Amino acid sequence: MIAEYLEWDSNFFGVDVYKNKCKNLVKANEIQLKKGLTYLFCKEEIKLQEKSLYDVKITFAKSLTKKRLEIDSQIISYPIDNKVSKELLNLTYQSGQYSRFKIDPKIPNDKFLEFYKLWILNSVNRSFSDEVFTYKIDGIDVGMITLKKDKETCKIGLLAVDGGQRGKKIGSKLMFAAENWALDNDCKEILVETQEQNKIAVAFYKRMKYNIVQKEYIYHLWR
Repeated sequence: MIAEYLEWDSNFFGVDVYKNKCKNLVKANEIQLKKGLTYLFCKEEIKLQEKSLYDVKITFAKSLTKKRLEIDSQIISYPIDNKVSKELLNLTYQSGQYSRFKIDPKIPNDKFLEFYKLWILNSVNRSFSDEVFTYKIDGIDVGMITLKKDKETCKIGLLAVDGGQRGKKIGSKLMFAAENWALDNDCKEILVETQEQNKIAVAFYKRMKYNIVQKEYIYHLWR
């Protein structure tokens, strides 16, 4: 199978980065690895190099009804011309604690931090996202969610609640705001991805009546 060269990732991480897919172990073993890093996306778990599986990505989906929900007044649309607050940046880092870019020991932590900083900067300026909501307490960002419309689907990019503020239904309130925004923008469903290792997030989406529609195994193969 021919691997796809990822120019942006290669420039960012400073090594040649490729992307490939496989359906089973037989197909995986046919892949000729190139020097550098290959992201291998599989529909089922396979046995490859030891400790090469760094993400079991779960996609949740929910069909939207016309019922609108009351939105907490502490949720605001993050102004497009505002600088990213240190609290919002910290929330972004918290959202990535189970990311494969965080847990792969061959990727330096400063690269993980830079990667997620770029994500939120480009979400706030609305190039990565169409909307960013934050939840404020005493003027401080303690929760956030980013949204992107893709045809009739709304995709959640980043979602986080500060560790010290959990248990206050902030995550649920942000999800309600996301669902209302999706309805306002003529979306029929909403999608969100998380890592299987993130047990709290998995349980949360199930409580919010989201259903698992896809599971994907992502390997980092270094050569």
